Amino acid sequence: LLNRYRAWQVPIAAVLGATPGCGVEILLVTQYTRGAVSFGAIVAALTATMGDAGFLIIAKDLPAAGIVIGLCTVAGIVVGYAVNWLHPDGLAILR
Repeated sequence: LLNRYRAWQVPIAAVLGATPGCGVEILLVTQYTRGAVSFGAIVAALTATMGDAGFLIIAKDLPAAGIVIGLCTVAGIVVGYAVNWLHPDGLAILR
């Protein structure tokens, strides 16, 4: 799905990355190595993620969690598109 809709990779990756836990990032990195997602999608997911701390903030203060997760998701989208703009071919390979 992400390979077919390349324009939506960054926001989808950021939303997936904003979910608590780190499983999505592992899946996206493997998809990047296969060329299925852009480097900006990886950066968006990693920027938006809170990892396992997402579970803690949701349990402690749900309204604050909504604000923080929302801000992290927006930041991930912005940074992901910026990375795709700066590096359209992905991360350069050192030779």
